[in-house]
Amino acid sequence: MKSRQIVLGLGWPLCLLLLVAQAISAVNYDLGVAMGFQQPVESITEVGVASWRGFAIADTLVYLPLMALGLYGYQQKRRYGNIFLAVAAGISLYWPIVFGATLLLSRSAFGWSVDSELAVWVFGSIYTVWAIIVLFTLLNED
Repeated sequence: MKSRQIVLGLGWPLCLLLLVAQAISAVNYDLGVAMGFQQPVESITEVGVASWRGFAIADTLVYLPLMALGLYGYQQKRRYGNIFLAVAAGISLYWPIVFGATLLLSRSAFGWSVDSELAVWVFGSIYTVWAIIVLFTLLNED
């Protein structure tokens, strides 16, 4: 029961953060920059912005609905909730690796100068830990 509470208690705020950080940036990337959720073109080049905005769009269209439906269905103890939640957990494991690798591999790239990578590493770690808890909880539930 305790892991179920962690899944939902951490999952809903992470879903809300995803909505604010990515959906806003998908629609208006500059607003996402102004809010501190995205990097400006001066830091990551136009190709970086296109890539990061592409992830924001994909997150808004795929990841966010899967996570929200998964959490809601899981909270209601519906089978679809477990399925969508497992898929969202897989994405939650995948994206921190992509962004972490991008940060590491781009450090010496021309035009790339991210002031602080800390937010990506912190939030990526939180989503990763949550995803692992989700998957182990789903595997061990009756």
